This record gives sequence, structure tokens and C-alpha cells, in this order.
Amino acid sequence: TVYTRAAASDYDDWETVHGNPGWGSEHLIPLLKKAETYQPQGDLSTHGTQGPIKVSYTPQIPNVASQFLEVASEYDKERGFAEDLQGFYSCNVYGRWPRYIDGITGKRSDVPHHYVYNQINHTKLTILERRRVVRVIFENLRAVGVEHISDFRRHSKDNQEQTISYASKLIIVSAGAFGSPAILERSGIGGSDILNRNNISQIVDLPGVGENYMDHIALFVPYVASKDAETMDPIFRGSEAE
Repeated sequence: TVYTRAAASDYDDWETVHGNPGWGSEHLIPLLKKAETYQPQGDLSTHGTQGPIKVSYTPQIPNVASQFLEVASEYDKERGFAEDLQGFYSCNVYGRWPRYIDGITGKRSDVPHHYVYNQINHTKLTILERRRVVRVIFENLRAVGVEHISDFRRHSKDNQEQTISYASKLIIVSAGAFGSPAILERSGIGGSDILNRNNISQIVDLPGVGENYMDHIALFVPYVASKDAETMDPIFRGSEAE
């Protein structure tokens, strides 16, 4: 539920450094604004107000969290504090972090419920359940289709019937940090070493695919706190009343 957007300079690098026209901040920020309703008050110049995805702050910030921000902004003056961490132009600063939760209803706000599940009866949308993508099909360096198999017997050694769905306009690979690189490599896009070891014909020599993965590590560091400190202990350990 953590609301995260990259810095505008990162999007600009996609366009200028990596050569992807139309993927700079000038083109992407309007789309990001269109997708959201940013509920906190303040400067809304970089946020949307009419989109389906709701963004809010928790209504009650724990006292230890507010005290941490107060101390951090005084102790680490070089880094500083920002009212909006996700405004595209503030980096490496302290501040509160919004979440993808409707501040009015308290319900989680996500892409499936606002872009997929509510379009189930749309005539131009077909959802294939439990299908696993094998590879993207190319013709003359142009992606034209997707090969996929049933995922009901994922670990079965039996031969599974392969199906190819052809595209009329474009193909979007959006399978996550693990899934997307694997699909690209199985499709022949990647470094020659790993493709040769797996007998995959190379279409594009792109050694960076699947490399330099950075895991999202979370550390829970215990501290001794005063009795009036509002912590997550009741969530992890339960309260005395329970």
C-alpha cells in the first residue's frame, strides 16, 4: 500500500540516457496524475484529484513517528524535511509517506479493483485465468504474440498444450521484477551467455536483462521505549488485554 513515485530525473533518464522517446517526465507525469486522487491537502501541482486510485496519509501518526521526524530534521539538517516525498522533485529527504488507501472509506485502493475487476463485462477485455507466459513471439524483430500454457499443473512434468495469442497493436510485459526479465530471456532478449546455456536463440543482445536485481529488504530494529510510546508491539506481540 506504500505510495511511491520515482523522481522526474529518473523518468527523463529513460528517455534521454536509455533512448526511449515518450518515456520522459514530460509525458509520464500527466498520466500518473490522471490515475490518482491525492487526498492530502497542500500543493497539488504534481498530483491528480480526479483519478480512480485514492492516496492518503494515515489519520493518526504514532507519537514515536512524529518525534522521529522532528529529531531527524534537526539532527540531519543537510538532508532536510519535505512535506511531499512523492512530488517528483524532492529526493533523499525526511517526511511522511502516503499510502494507497482511501482516506474516507479506509479501503485499500489498487489497480485491479479500479482498472480490471470493474471492467469484467467490457466487450474488449478478456481475462485468461491461471495462464503462464512462456515467451513473446517475434517476427522480424517485431513482437506479434504471446505463447502461454495452463498454470493448473505448474509443477507437472507432462507436456502441456501451448497456446499463442496474437496482438493487433502492441504487447505489454508486466510480470514484476522476477517475471518480466525471465519472459524476455525466454523470448531471446538478454545476454548471450545465459541464452546459449539454455539453448535459446538470441533476438536482441541485451546483457542487462535479469541482472543487478536489488531486493527490497525490510529490517525491524528493536528499541527500548517509554511506556507512553505508540509502537507496533500490539500488532506483533498482542496486548495484555488479549
